[in-house]
Amino acid sequence: MYQLVTKLKRLKPVLAAINKSGFADIQGEEMRVKELMTECQRRLSLDPLNETLMQQEKGVREQYAEKHKALISFLQQKSKAIWIKNGDSNTSVFHSSIKDRSRQNRILSIVNAQGERVDEQEKITQAFLDYYKELLGTSMIGRKRVKNSVMKEGPLITPTQAATLMADFSNEEIKEAMFSIPGVKSPGPDGYGSYFFQDNWDLVGGETCEAIASFLKSEFGYHERSAEMKLNHLSFADDVLLFCRGDFKSVYLLMQGLKLFTNTSGLTPNKGKSAVFFSGMEENEIKRVLDMTGFLRQDAPFKYLGVPICARRIAASDCVTLAQKITKRIQVWATRNLSYAGRLVLVNSVLSTIHMYWSQIMVLPKKVIKEIEGICRSFLWTGKSLMEGAGAVGWEKLCYPKKEGGLGLLNIAQWNIAAMFKHIWAVANKKDNLWVKWVHCVYIKNHNWWEYKAPQGSSWYWRKLVSIKDLVKQSLNHEEFSNEEYKIAKGYRVLVQEHEKVDWCNEVWARINTPKHSFLTWLAIQQRLKTRDRLRCEFSQHCLVQVKKWLQWRTQADTLQAVLKTVRKAKQTKFRKNVKASSIAALVYLIWKARNELIWQKKVPKVEDLVQRLQQVVKNRTMLVLPQKVKIKDRDCSFLAFQMDQATIEPSSTIPTRPLCSRDSNQREKSDPTAAVAVHTAARFQQLCAN
Repeated sequence: MYQLVTKLKRLKPVLAAINKSGFADIQGEEMRVKELMTECQRRLSLDPLNETLMQQEKGVREQYAEKHKALISFLQQKSKAIWIKNGDSNTSVFHSSIKDRSRQNRILSIVNAQGERVDEQEKITQAFLDYYKELLGTSMIGRKRVKNSVMKEGPLITPTQAATLMADFSNEEIKEAMFSIPGVKSPGPDGYGSYFFQDNWDLVGGETCEAIASFLKSEFGYHERSAEMKLNHLSFADDVLLFCRGDFKSVYLLMQGLKLFTNTSGLTPNKGKSAVFFSGMEENEIKRVLDMTGFLRQDAPFKYLGVPICARRIAASDCVTLAQKITKRIQVWATRNLSYAGRLVLVNSVLSTIHMYWSQIMVLPKKVIKEIEGICRSFLWTGKSLMEGAGAVGWEKLCYPKKEGGLGLLNIAQWNIAAMFKHIWAVANKKDNLWVKWVHCVYIKNHNWWEYKAPQGSSWYWRKLVSIKDLVKQSLNHEEFSNEEYKIAKGYRVLVQEHEKVDWCNEVWARINTPKHSFLTWLAIQQRLKTRDRLRCEFSQHCLVQVKKWLQWRTQADTLQAVLKTVRKAKQTKFRKNVKASSIAALVYLIWKARNELIWQKKVPKVEDLVQRLQQVVKNRTMLVLPQKVKIKDRDCSFLAFQMDQATIEPSSTIPTRPLCSRDSNQREKSDPTAAVAVHTAARFQQLCAN
C-alpha cells in the first residue's frame, strides 16, 4: 500500500503540468479552433480548387474534433451525468448539471443536536461529527456481546458458506470492481479517478490489486462484539417489520427484544421514524401500547422501502408519489433547451426507469401506467409534464423497436408483467425466501404449481399472480422456464408483439448521424411533420440538387423512402453509405430549421447558405465519430466530408415565389415552430439521400 501511494503522489506534479499545458483553458481553446475552422471553410468555399486550403481546412477540422471531444469529456466528468451518453452535445445540459451538483454539495446551515441553527463552516462540521458519533453509539459503555443461544434460534450459514464469504478477494474480483466504477465518478482521497486505473491497468494493475487486498485484510473484520459468532456488519438490522399478537404483553416482550438489540449493537430505534399498526384491538389497549413504546400510530397503507404496503388491492391513489417523482424530474429539465433527440434519451434512460423498482414488486394499476405514459409522451413532444391532445405519433408506435419503425421506448404495462414473471419463477423453483415459503405453506401446499387454481376467497393480488402464471404457461414452455435462470428482458421480448421490420432503420439511426437529425428524419418518414408540402416545395428541391452535386450522387429518387432505399442498395462500403445517410438526415433537419426561421423570425433562407452549413455539419460530425478502421479509398474520397467537392454551389434566389413549404394564406401557422418546419425538410431530404 505504501509503495503505491508514494508513486501516485510522485505522479501528481507530472499530471498537473500536463493539465496546465494542454487543458488549462479547454473551453477557450475549443472556441478558438472552431473560429479558425469556420474561417478556413469560408475561404475554401470561395476557392474550392485550392489544394493548400484543403489541407489547411482538414488539419484545423481534426484539431477542432479533438478539442471538442476533450471539452465534452471534461464537462461530463465535472457534471457526473452518467446518463448523458447519447443525444446532442448540448453543453447547456452539462452546465445545468454542474450547477445542480454545486448547489446540492453545499450546506449553508444546519440545526445541531441542541436545536440551534448554525451557519459557520466549523460549527456545521462539528454538528455532523457530534450527530454521527451519537448515532453510531460511541458514547455507550459496557455493551453486551451477541448471545450464542439467540443466534442459534435463527438460520445459520454453513461452514462452507462462511469460508466463501471470508475468503480473500482475487485479483480478478478487484479488477472487475474497479472497472465497474464509471470513470466520471468523483475521485478517491488520493485524487485519482477510476479512469486513471482503468486506462493504465497494465502498468498499475498489479500494485493496485496488492494494495487493495492488503487493505481489506488489515482494515476489515468482524465487529468486536460479534467476533465469537462470526457476524459482520451485513448482519445488522436496518428497516425491519416486526409482527406480534395484538395484546399488550406481546408488544412488551417485543420491546424487550429491541432493548436487548440496542444494548448489544449500540443501535437505537428512531422513535420519530418508527410506527405501530394496530388491527382488531381496543382503544384503551392501543393507548397503553403507544405510551409504552413511544412510537407513532399509523394506518395502512404505509410505505416500506419506498413502496406502499396494504392488505387490499393497491389503488392509483397509493401510487401518487410515483408520478410526482417523474414530474419533478421534468420540472428540472423544462427550462433547458432540449431537442427531440435529447428528450428521447431522457425518457428512455431516466423517466422510463423510475417505475421499475415498483414494477418488480407489484402489479401497477392501469390508471397509474396510463398516467406515467402520458407524462412521458407529453415531455417527449412538448418538454412539459402536461399537454393537450395527442402526440405526433401514437405511444404504442413509439414503443416499437427501432428496427420495426418505432423509437424503442419501454412498454410499461408489458414490462410490469414481465417483472411479475420473476415471482412465478421463484414459486416454481421454491426459492429460499420467506414469501415463497409462506405461499407454498398457505396457498399451494401439495398442489402442482402449474395446475394450481386460486381459491375464490384468496386476495386479489394472489389471484392476479395466478392469472399471470397461466399467461406464462401459455406463452412459454413452463418446464424450460423453471429450469433456466429467468431474466426480465427475456420475458419482455416474449410479451411484446412483433411487427413488420422497416428497411430504412440502419440509414435513419446510423451512428454517424447527429441524433436530432435522425429523429426529425424518422418523424418525416412517419408523415407527421406538421406542414403542408411534406418537403416537396421548390426550395427543398433546389437544396436537394445541390447536395447531390456535392456528393457526386446520381439518382432519380424523389421521396425520402426512395432516397434511403438508394443508399441501402448502393454497392459501396458501409462508411460511404453512412456518410450519405448522414447528409440526408442533416438536409431534412436544416430545411426544417430554415422554414422555422422564415416563419417565426422572418429570416429568408438561401440555398447556398443552407448547403454550406450542411457540408460543415456533416464534416464535423463525421470527424467526431470517425471509425478507427476506415479504408484508405474512403478516407481520401473527396466527398466524404474530408475535403470539399470541386463542384461549386450555384447561387440561387433566396426563396421561390411560393414561400418555403408554406401553408394556404388563409391558414394561420400553429405556434409550434419545430412541427412547422419539420415536414418540409423531410421530402427534400429524401431526394438528397436517394443517391
